[in-house]
Amino acid sequence: MAVLAVVFYHAFPRIVRGGYAGVDVFFVISGFLISGIILDALAAGKFSFTDFYARRIRRIFPALATVLIAALTFGWFTLFSDEYAALGKHAAGGAGFCANILSWLESGDYWATASEKQPLLHLWSLGVEEQFYLLIPALTVILFRWRSRMLTVFGALFAASFVFNLAMRLDHAAFNFYFPATRFWELFAGVWLALSVRNYRAVSVNIASLGKRYVVKIPLSAAALTGAESFRKFLSLTGAVLLAVAVFVSLGRKTYPGFGALVPVFGATFLIWAGANAPVNRVILSHKILVGIGLISYPLYLWHWVFLSFGRIINGGEMPVLTRFILLGLAAAFSVITYFAIEKPLRFGKKWRKIKVVLTWRSYRKPLLDVKTCGLIVVMLGVGVGGYRIQKSSRGMWDEQRLMADGVIAPGWVDAAQQKYGLKNSWENCIGERTLPPIQARVFIDCHSDKTVAVIGDSHASHIFLAMARVNHENGVNTLHLKHYPDPMIFGSDAVRDSILKFLAHRQDVRKVFLATIHTDVIANPEVFKRILQETIGLLSTAGKEVYVVVDNPMFNFDPKNTFRPLPFWLAALLPERHLPTIPRAEIEKQMSAYLRIMAEIKGATLLESLDIFCPQGQNLWFDENGDLLYFDSNHLSLAGGEYRVQKQLAKYLEFPAEE
Repeated sequence: MAVLAVVFYHAFPRIVRGGYAGVDVFFVISGFLISGIILDALAAGKFSFTDFYARRIRRIFPALATVLIAALTFGWFTLFSDEYAALGKHAAGGAGFCANILSWLESGDYWATASEKQPLLHLWSLGVEEQFYLLIPALTVILFRWRSRMLTVFGALFAASFVFNLAMRLDHAAFNFYFPATRFWELFAGVWLALSVRNYRAVSVNIASLGKRYVVKIPLSAAALTGAESFRKFLSLTGAVLLAVAVFVSLGRKTYPGFGALVPVFGATFLIWAGANAPVNRVILSHKILVGIGLISYPLYLWHWVFLSFGRIINGGEMPVLTRFILLGLAAAFSVITYFAIEKPLRFGKKWRKIKVVLTWRSYRKPLLDVKTCGLIVVMLGVGVGGYRIQKSSRGMWDEQRLMADGVIAPGWVDAAQQKYGLKNSWENCIGERTLPPIQARVFIDCHSDKTVAVIGDSHASHIFLAMARVNHENGVNTLHLKHYPDPMIFGSDAVRDSILKFLAHRQDVRKVFLATIHTDVIANPEVFKRILQETIGLLSTAGKEVYVVVDNPMFNFDPKNTFRPLPFWLAALLPERHLPTIPRAEIEKQMSAYLRIMAEIKGATLLESLDIFCPQGQNLWFDENGDLLYFDSNHLSLAGGEYRVQKQLAKYLEFPAEE
C-alpha cells in the first residue's frame, strides 16, 4: 500500500493529495525489518557486518543499477545537454546513495513544479535509508550487550531526531526534508517497535515528587500489550484510519515532515504492531494482489517516477490522464521484468555465491564478499563514475546539434558570460565587498572604468544581464549584477534589500541601475510590490543614480523549447505533431493586466515596456530575425532572447554622454 500511495500521488497529486506519506511508511517498515534482522542474528550469535552489507547490496543494487543505466540511456536520446548533465549528476548521487544530500545542497524544493522534470529526484529517500544502514548495525551491536536499555536509548534517539525536525521545519525546509538527521526518527520508530515486540523489558521512568524519587515500570513492551484480540483489532483499525488520512489529506507539505508526519508513522507502527492476524492485515494486506505488488514494490518505486518524469519532460508539462495510466502500466511491466529477470536471480540465486574474494596480506588471509556481490559493487561504481563524467562533459546525443545553438539552451549565467563573450567575473578582485548577505549571483565585469551599470533583481534580471554586459564591455563600461532568488518583492527580505541598496548608494561608479523582476509574484500582493518598488526607486534616485525599470516579458504555461526537443524516430512517431501556438497580444495584456497597471503608476524611473518588443505584430514573437528561439523556458529569455531585447530596446539606455 505504501508504494501505491507514492505512485498514485506522483501520477494524480490532486486526488491522492497526501500520497507522499507513503515514503514515511517505507521508513518505518525499513527500520523495523532491518533492525529485526540484526537483532535476530545477534541473539543467535551469527551477526556479521560483511554478511549484512552483502545482503543489502544484493537487495538494492540490481534494480537500482538497471534503472540508472536505463535513465541515462533514454536521456541520451531525449535530453538537451544541460538537462543530460543534470541527469548525470543525479545518477552519480543515486549510485553513491547521497541523492538526498545533493538535493539539499541544490536547495531543491521537492514540491516545486520543476521537480517533476528531474527523473531521479525520488532517489533521495533511498539515500536516507542507506545512510541509516551505515549507522544502525554498529549502533545495535554496541547497545546489544545492554539490551535492557535499548528501548530507552532508541526512544531517546527517536525523540531527539523528531525535535530536530520540528526545529528545522520553518526556516530550513529543504534541509529538513532531505537531511537524514531530521528523518531518522521515522526509521527509529520501526527500530523501537522491533525491539519492543521482542520483549526487551519495560522502560524505567524516574519520577521526582516532593523530594522523593519513585521508579515506575511502564509496560511499553509491545509483546506484553498485544495479547488481547481486542487490542490487536484496535491497533489494526486505528492504523488503517491513520494511513487513509495521511494518503488522502495533505498534511502541511511546505513544512513536511513535521507534526503531520506523525500520522503515517504511527499508522504504519500500529499496523505492524497489530500482527498478521489482525483484521486489516489478514483481510486486506494479505490479499494476493497486494502481496504481489509488495514483491515488485522496490523496482516499481524506482521505475514509476522515471517514466512519469520523462513523460512530463517530453510533453513539456503535465500529461493527459490516459497517458499517465499508460506510463504507470509500463512502469509496472518493467518492474515485473526487473524483479524476475534481474533482482531475483542476483539476490537469491546461488550461482557464484560460494566463490569469495579473499583479502591476502603476507600471512593474513580473510574471505570477504562473494564474487556476485563484488560484481554488483563494480557495476554501481561504474554507473556513478559514468554519471559524474556525463555531468562534467555536459554531452548528450544532441550536444553537437544544439538546436539553434545558444537560442535554446542557456548554461549558467556566469559560465555563459565566460564562454559566449569572453567576459570574466571579477567580483572578488575588483569589488572585494564582504558585507553583502548571501545572494545567488554577484558578478562584476570590470572594464577599469569609473562608470558602472548595475543590473539587479531576480533571474529575470539575469537573462538580460549578459547581453547588457557585452554592450557595456564594447563601450568600456563596467557591469555589476546582483541577483537574489526567490524574489517576490524585488530583493526578498528587508535585510537583503536594505544591504544591497546601501551598497549601491555608496558606489560612486554606479551611475545607472536597471531593476528587473518576474511579474507573476506581483499579483499576489500588488500594493506591497508597488510600495517597495517605489521606495527602492526613491532611495536610488536620491543617491544620484539613473533608475530604469525593465517591464517583464510575457510568460507562458508551457516550455517553448520542448516543441523542438530531439526525440528518437520511434518516439516522435507516437506523438502528435508539435508546434508553437500563436497568442494574441490582447490575451497577454489580460494576463499581465494587474502588473501593467502598477507599472503605469510608477514614478521617478524610466519605464522600459516590453509588449511592443515581444508582440510587434499584435501577437507573441517566438524567434528573432536569425530564427533563434527567444525563450529558454516558459518565462526566461534565452541568450538570443536577451540579445534581442538589448538590441531592440535597452542598448540606447546603456550609452553615456561623451565627457568634455
